Amino acid sequence: MTNPALSANLPATDATLQLIKTLLAGVLTIGLPVGAAKESGGNLDTIAAKISAAATALAGTLEVSATALPLPSGAAKEAGGNLDTIAAKISATAAAQATGNAALGAIATPFAAATSAAVSGTQSGPGTTIVGPFTPNLTRPIHIEAVGSGGAAGTVQVMRSIDGGVTKNGLTAAGATWASFTAANGVIANEPVWSPTSALEIFYVVLTLTAGSVTAELFQ
Repeated sequence: MTNPALSANLPATDATLQLIKTLLAGVLTIGLPVGAAKESGGNLDTIAAKISAAATALAGTLEVSATALPLPSGAAKEAGGNLDTIAAKISATAAAQATGNAALGAIATPFAAATSAAVSGTQSGPGTTIVGPFTPNLTRPIHIEAVGSGGAAGTVQVMRSIDGGVTKNGLTAAGATWASFTAANGVIANEPVWSPTSALEIFYVVLTLTAGSVTAELFQ
């Protein structure tokens, strides 16, 4: 005879408890004295109560979760614990980021607008005009723009001086003349030609024409 309480109290979904249920159910089918199964407080009632209590106890251990097994109170705030260590690393990373941002700001500073004053001038017809002096910001490229019209002919040459303009010398690169252009109609030059490194350097554009007109400018 099988006690109905046995089936009602055991969770059939748990393999271990199911095994216990099966084994005990087999035992309970052994012939017992007439009326034993219905005896108030008898063997079967006692066994069923024990099984129910065991099932309840085992059910509480089947699943493990943060809710079922909470950490000790205050563990998250343990001095020197994992969270404190992580917080310290985050703080250090934030400080490093701030330092990096400051460095990037410093790198961007050289790309601010130049403070040097551009110079420009025009030669029309045969003759020579010296445009300048141009006093540059150091280490920033010097740019020339020259435009001809009216059948411009002649030369446009950038020159450098380190004695206040008393002596003017043409630029060279690898021993060859540099930054000297042939005058013509349209754009004659529009490019960087030099990067000054000495505070003594000043620059000029010499416009020497046989015809037409040329306007030139030096700037940074």
